[in-house]
Amino acid sequence: MNRTASYIYTDLACEAYERTDSVIANGVSYNEYDADGLKITDLRITSQDGEKALGKPIGSYITIDTGRLWEQEYDVSLHAIKLIAANLNDLMHSVCKTIDSVLVCGLGNRNVTPDAIGPLTIDGVTVTRHIKEEDPALYNQMGAYDISAINAGVVGQTGVETAEIIGSVVKTVKPSLIIAVDALAARNASRLATTVQMTDTGVRPGSGIGQKRREISKETMNVPVIAIGVPTVVSSATLVYDALDEAGAKVSPKLTEILDNGKNFFVSLNESDVVVNKMAHVIAEAINHTLLAE
Repeated sequence: MNRTASYIYTDLACEAYERTDSVIANGVSYNEYDADGLKITDLRITSQDGEKALGKPIGSYITIDTGRLWEQEYDVSLHAIKLIAANLNDLMHSVCKTIDSVLVCGLGNRNVTPDAIGPLTIDGVTVTRHIKEEDPALYNQMGAYDISAINAGVVGQTGVETAEIIGSVVKTVKPSLIIAVDALAARNASRLATTVQMTDTGVRPGSGIGQKRREISKETMNVPVIAIGVPTVVSSATLVYDALDEAGAKVSPKLTEILDNGKNFFVSLNESDVVVNKMAHVIAEAINHTLLAE
């Protein structure tokens, strides 16, 4: 089966690594470890060879397999929140020597449930920039970062590229760091809403579903960008091919032609409203845990 065909969509670097045909000796390091029941994958692309092999930019990709948190007790969610926060903190300080202020950006369309992770996360993020300006003494007592947040929407709603909106806010706020939260596309249905990916390479909105929007990265924003994402959709074509593969069935040239010519759509979980709200809450709490004083 051709795993690199155009119908295979994923935003997850760990999935890109899993579907490579051979072990990559140069340009990629891959490490898995257990953190009290949750698996963490640390993947680093360090050269152009690795970048070409995985189809992902050079940088660090941390993946936490949280499991189906919406079905678990709160202590499991709290464990996931602390793990996400700890890895986010490490990633932040690896890309920024000094952090004074952070801009948190929610990407996506609030009105489309699988795409609402970003906007819903912003609803739960605690901002402090206004306190710093209005009551400096109180702000200093808090010991928190200067935190601001924005829901950038999508170009279909605003008529303006998301990167242009965020770039304008950056010029005003002048953050040390941007944290962008977005919904992702996976190639394995088992990863839907059970995986959190963090990367220091920024984000390319819509790339997982074949759209090409302007990237939000250090190169375009002149500020380091950490992207946090949760996969909420999977390509229907990928599901078809995986089912045929598991059944040992041959893939006909006609089916390949149909799927490669855009006869494809994206599938989300039946309970996507519940899981999206849950994962947005988890990410917001992890961001708060990282940026606010204990």
